[in-house]
Amino acid sequence: MTIKFEYDASMDCIVIETEGVIVYDDLAALMQGLMSHEKFRPNISQILDCTNAALEIPMNQIKRFAAEASKLGEVFGEDRKLAMVVSRDIDFAQMRQYEAFLQIGPGVQVQIFRSLDQARGWIRG
Repeated sequence: MTIKFEYDASMDCIVIETEGVIVYDDLAALMQGLMSHEKFRPNISQILDCTNAALEIPMNQIKRFAAEASKLGEVFGEDRKLAMVVSRDIDFAQMRQYEAFLQIGPGVQVQIFRSLDQARGWIRG
C-alpha cells in the first residue's frame, strides 16, 4: 500500500490518499504517519481517500482497529470530522462497520462517501 499525506489549508484538513491493497498492518502505518504529520494537531479534520485502494481487512480486525482508534480520542480530539471515501461496495460496507464500532467522542462526526468532492463539501460544511 502507498500512503500520501497532504494538508489542505482551504479546509484546514489533512487528506490521506491511499493506493493498493490495504491490510490490517497498514493501518498502524497510516495512523503513525498521520500523527507525525507537521500539521497534525487535536481536532484537525481528516479525509481518508481509499478510491484507489482495496480494503482486505476481516471484520474482527476492523473491530479491533476501531477499539484501538477509540483509545486515541485525546490525541485526535473530540471535535472534528473524519470523511472516508471509497469506490467499491465491499469497502463501503467495511467502512460502515468501522464507523459503527468507533467510539471516539460526542463531537466527532464520521461519514463515508463515494466521491472526494462530496467529502470535501462535507468537511467544508
